[in-house]
Order: sequence, then C-alpha cells, then structure tokens
Amino acid sequence: VAAPPAPKSPGRGRWIHVKLSGIDEICERLSDFSVEFRGVMYQLTQAARSGATAAELRALLEGVDRCRFKLDDAVSSAWSLRLVPVEPALEELVTYARELAASQGKQVRVVVRAEGAEVERGVLDELNEPLLHLVRNAIDHGLEAPQQRGGKASEGTLTLHAVAQGPKLVVSVTDDGRGVDAAEVRAVAVKRGLLDAQSAERLGERDVFGLLFHHGFSTRARASEVSGRGVGLDIVRERVERVGGTVEVRSEPGRGATFQLTVPSTLTRERTLVLECGGVLYGLPSTTVLELMRLSDAHREAVAGGTALQLRDETIPLGSLAHLLGVAEPEAAAWAMVLQVGARRWALSVERLLGEYELLRRPVDVLLAAFPHVAASATLDDGRLVLLLSAAELLHRQEAGPAHPVVASAPARSVRRVLVVDDSATVVDLLRELLAEAGFEVRTAADGRAALAAIADFQPELVLSDVDMPEMNGLELLSELRARWPRLPVVMLTTRGSSEDRRQAMALGASAYLVKSQFEEATLLDTVRQTLGARS
Repeated sequence: VAAPPAPKSPGRGRWIHVKLSGIDEICERLSDFSVEFRGVMYQLTQAARSGATAAELRALLEGVDRCRFKLDDAVSSAWSLRLVPVEPALEELVTYARELAASQGKQVRVVVRAEGAEVERGVLDELNEPLLHLVRNAIDHGLEAPQQRGGKASEGTLTLHAVAQGPKLVVSVTDDGRGVDAAEVRAVAVKRGLLDAQSAERLGERDVFGLLFHHGFSTRARASEVSGRGVGLDIVRERVERVGGTVEVRSEPGRGATFQLTVPSTLTRERTLVLECGGVLYGLPSTTVLELMRLSDAHREAVAGGTALQLRDETIPLGSLAHLLGVAEPEAAAWAMVLQVGARRWALSVERLLGEYELLRRPVDVLLAAFPHVAASATLDDGRLVLLLSAAELLHRQEAGPAHPVVASAPARSVRRVLVVDDSATVVDLLRELLAEAGFEVRTAADGRAALAAIADFQPELVLSDVDMPEMNGLELLSELRARWPRLPVVMLTTRGSSEDRRQAMALGASAYLVKSQFEEATLLDTVRQTLGARS
C-alpha cells in the first residue's frame, strides 16, 4: 500500500486568528503613548522657544523615558499578535500518522498534548518539516508491527507534546517502539569510517545519538520507501538550528525513543549579545552564549589541532571569531565566549563586547544574505547596524576549518589586485572576504576621492565600485578613471537597477553593471574574472 501524501508545508500570506482583546490592548497602549508623546513634544517646543533650566530639562528627559517605556510596551503587545497556538499544527500530523501506520499494517494511537503553548508563526513554519520527518521515522522504523511488539500492547503509541518553558518552546515526538540501540549506532559509525573503534567506545550516549544527525546516517542496511531511522535527521537538525534551536534524543531499546526539539518562542525580538570584530558590529542570540570570560583569566592549553579552554572539568576547543569571519586578527582579543549548539560546545575569542540588548530582527540586504553566517540584521538605539550571526553556521565553519584572514602582507605578483569602493563598511568587509577567498588581493576605499588616492599606491587591475557614495559618487569616479586610466576595468555594483542608470554607467565606460538585489557570489566572481581575462 502506498504511503499517504505528507501534509502540505504552510504557505506564505496565510491568515491567522487574532483575539479582539489583543487588538483592544494595543489600541489602548498606543493611545496612552500618543497622549504622553504630544505632551512631551509641546514641552520641547516651549523649551526651544524660551530656553529651559537644568531642572526643566531633567523633567523633559523623564518624560521622554516615560514615552519610550510606553512605546516599548505597545510594541511588545503588537509583536505578541504574531504568536499562534502550536496544537493545530500537531493535530494536522495525526491523520497522516494514522494513515501511514495503516499502510504498513501497524496500529497506532496518537496523543497530542500542547498545554496551550504558543510560538511565533515563522518559528512554527520552520518546525513543520522537522516534525513531519520525525513522525515518519517514528511510524516507519520506531513502531513495530503488532506481531513484533512482544509483551507490549499491539497498538503502538505516538505522543506529540509541546510545552512553553520561559522564552523557549519544547516539542517532543515520542514512540513506544523498538527504540535506538546505542551499541548499534556505534558499530555503524565505525563501519562507515566516522569514528575508530576506540573513539566510539569513549562516546557517551548523548554523543552517540548525535551521530544519527550526520547526513545519510542510518542503522538500516536498506532504506524503505518512506524512511529509515536517521534518514532526514540531518534536515531536522539543520532546520531547528537555523532558528537557534537544539535537538536531543533519548531512547531505551525495546521501550521507545523521544526526539526533543527546543526552539525560541519568538525570533523577531530576542536578547542578543552584541560584539565588535574588524570594525563591524555582530550579534549572537543570548541563548547560545553559555559563558563570557576575559582571556587573561582563562586557563588555555595547547591541544592537537589548536588551543582549548579548561572550563571547570571540561576541555572546550577555542577558536577565533575573526578567523571564522575571514577578517584580520586583532592584536589582542580580550574576551572568550563559550557557545552551545545542540550538545556541542566550543569557545571563540572576541575583540570587544558591547553588551546585551533586546533587538528587533530584520531581513538583511540581498547582498549580505549571500553569506550564510549572516542570519539577519538589527539596529541599536544610536542607529548602528548589527549583523546577527548564526551560531550553527559558525560551528560548521569551525569544524570545517576557519577561513583564511585577509592580511596586509604582499602576495605573489601573480595574484590579481582589486580595489573595492563602497561607503558601507559591512558591504566592504563581505566583498573583501569573498574576493580574498577567491584568490584576489583586495584594497578598499570609502568613496571616490579615497579610491583615486589609493590607485596610485595600490595600482589595481580592476575597480569594483558602488554608485551612491558621499564626496565623489561612483559615476563621478568612473568618469575620472576613464579620463586618467582609460583601460582600467571598472565594474559597478549598486542598488540602482533601472535601465537608465545602467545606460548612463555603460555610456561612461563601465566594464560591467551588477545590481545588488540580484547579487550572487558566483556571478560577481565570474564577472571579475572575465573582465580581468578580457583585459589580459
């Protein structure tokens, strides 16, 4: 019997039900804020006209603080409307689980317990596919056929449980089937060359079950048409870690298995540790940061392959955030932060910490989104941009080996030289990293005038320039370059995508014109290489 079709993934643009009381609450809080704000604005206007004493200024500042508190309160209420109950999403899996079990000649009782848990819509959408994988695996390989269940009831039980724990949501999928045999997982890992026999024996049960999440890992000799225990679990971990969550497995052979997903209840607003690296501000979810310490106070020791921190009774690998981001290593990193993704812990040295803030996540520009370690962006109160990093992606980079930092030492003469001109420090750093990893020597400038000054010393073989910049914009720079160095290739990379902007740049002598909203790493590198190749 063919397996039933899986429930469709949630689409975009869906409606959600919102309680009228929630709308009323927001309206009341916004009205309260509006009254307070108009009063403060009136006082500010009066103070600007007639001057204000120190005491009056202090009273105004207190009024501004009250406004901010009331605005934050209203914003929190507004974001709470994005929360939706988890139970309907779990109920959608019940029919699928029953039909799948019936197609395999199995009997299953599905129990759903949601305890009123709520989660942000976007988080719930990300959980849809992981939960579907876990239900498939539980039915297909976890639960036995009635004649194979021994002393257990012929009808198996699958429990879908969700519970809110502070700012987190915990969802578990539990079956009372055959369970996962840790000894069998060890043996398969050794057979497939993931570990040697001695290393496998030293692994604790938690680490052994972590092997299930390696791509394609399965204890089955042959996969079924639906799944094998382990097939798709790499997707489960990838999706859960993408939203800053973790996956844990508990099992007892013959009695069943539990796969537990722990994710943040909200992604839009979250506590974030903000730090500085290479002149750019970055942020990491506070839930992934276990501990902070001064490197001068940390006990470090050399280990095979690098350096480790001795933290109480645990030895934790120590890496460098600058290396992982591909920027020049600071002269002296002051801090170390201990991070955790799932069951894995490691530490990174950090140049400077700014503190912990509650930030509103925003999507990043398409150009920045091409870099997988950048998950989103946010803005501090003073207007500075913060790039929010994916802790899971940083861990993957650490395990794969850090990117080579951009250094100032002169490369071999065969390395092609590229000058990047852009007034955005973030864009400059990302383009420099991309080009340096592709084998180019990179110099940067913040505007056209700085670029002209750099050309005489650096003598680039290609200029990659933005259009919208202060002092001298990209088109003015292009015109000046054509007058002085008519054969120097110039590639424009800009947010301006109209045909008129493109026509104007090409008329001035641009070698190529790329739009940031259509940015792809491969396209940029191909354009740079082809332009340089055409010149030589």
